[in-house]
Amino acid sequence: MKEKVYDLLLSGGENVSVVFSILEGNLKLKEEIETEINGLLKIDSLHDLFPDWENSYKDIPTAVKENKLDQWFEHPLLGGLLEQAEHLSLDGFELEELPDCIGRFTMLKRLRLEINKLATLPQSLAKLKDLTLLQINHNAFEVLPTVISEFKQLQHLSANHNKLKTLPAYLGQISTLISLSVQSNVLTELPNSIGNLPNLKIAYLNNNQLQNVPATIWELPKIETLSLSNNNLSELPTITKNQTSLKNLYVDSNQLTHLPEGMDKLCQLDSLRLSNNNLVKLPDTALGKLEKIRIIEAENNALSVIPTGLLKCKNLSILLLDDNPIYNCKTADDETKLLDFMDSFEYCDFG
Repeated sequence: MKEKVYDLLLSGGENVSVVFSILEGNLKLKEEIETEINGLLKIDSLHDLFPDWENSYKDIPTAVKENKLDQWFEHPLLGGLLEQAEHLSLDGFELEELPDCIGRFTMLKRLRLEINKLATLPQSLAKLKDLTLLQINHNAFEVLPTVISEFKQLQHLSANHNKLKTLPAYLGQISTLISLSVQSNVLTELPNSIGNLPNLKIAYLNNNQLQNVPATIWELPKIETLSLSNNNLSELPTITKNQTSLKNLYVDSNQLTHLPEGMDKLCQLDSLRLSNNNLVKLPDTALGKLEKIRIIEAENNALSVIPTGLLKCKNLSILLLDDNPIYNCKTADDETKLLDFMDSFEYCDFG
């Protein structure tokens, strides 16, 4: 049976490592060969396949940095295996551009290009029709390259710690996307098309400079976790329709003075983070309709009253309200009921 390479991991920096995982065929991994060559080099099972491998891998760091990877595809033994790789990692090489030959990895499902200096991607990547995961964290992207729109099977996109100022409208056309992470960029706005992603479950948009978000953000039919923490949001759009999937809403460390109308429509909400804002009050009636809410964190705001609507939140077990100028509830009777209710909490702090 023909051997098949699933993983090709090349890591730069002080340690240069190459790991081939042969998961099909007659070879069985029995040992790991470690050799000191420009850092620690780990090779799994290829030694048995290529007896002269030690004399072949010495130029890997240079090949990557000088865009000579295409030479590896011409290798009489290695070339055919490379084209079958399903996972390619080129992390930590300080690459300023990606070799065009990466498009020859047509079987790729996962591509990692973290900790480089990339600002664009070659159009040759459009050949990667089966790509499901793309990680381009810690690079120099100011915009997401248009070639990403060609990845019709993409499920996970991560572009944290770049210089992104906005997200492209085409993002809403990647209907297969399940998770989107663009943390720690300089985003000031989001496209309306973000609400067109039918399978998006996780969106990490925190640590940016967002001043507003489109109302379509509430229209994501499968969204479970939405993180907008540490932005410049002073308000959130009104929620006009029932949102039946959102479980975790994180809007802490913004400039919110009030929560949006329609909070009661977040009927599956489990965890709500509101700390470090300028909230003066919480919506009493709306909170009381969040039957599944377990966690409310609202420390360091300007709250003066504990909403008695919390009495209706039978699953609430963690309530954090410290560093607020809380005086009392609306009536002494309300306060007594609320204190009795809080006795059952897993954790409560409003001191």
